[in-house]
Amino acid sequence: ERFGIGGPFALFVGGIEPRKNRRALVEAFARIRDVDPWLVIAGGRVRWAPKGVETLRAQVDELPDDVRRRVVLTGYVTDDQKGGLLAGATTLAYPSLYEGFGFPVLEAQAAGVPIVATAAG
Repeated sequence: ERFGIGGPFALFVGGIEPRKNRRALVEAFARIRDVDPWLVIAGGRVRWAPKGVETLRAQVDELPDDVRRRVVLTGYVTDDQKGGLLAGATTLAYPSLYEGFGFPVLEAQAAGVPIVATAAG
C-alpha cells in the first residue's frame, strides 16, 4: 500500500546498475498483455553507476501509459520494507548478467517466493 502497488507483482531487488539487467526486465514486462501484473523495482543508486536511476526512469517513462502505470520504482528500501515486499510478491525477477552471490535470491527462497533468474554469476 505504501508504494501504491495495485495488483499482483513481480519484484526486483538490487542496486540500480547495468549488470543487474533491468533494461531486459522492463522490456520483457512491457510485452506482457495481461493488465493485472505489476512490476516493482526496489533499489537505489550505486556509486559506480551514478546515472543508473535516471536511465531506468527514462526507460520506464518511454513505456505506453497502460504499462507505465503498473511499474513502481520504490528507490532504496529498508530491510523491513524489503521483507514486506517479498511477502507480497508473486515472484522475484532477477535477470542479472553477473552476480558474486545474489542475496535477493536467497532472501526470496527464505520467504517462499518463486524466483525467475538467469544462470549468470
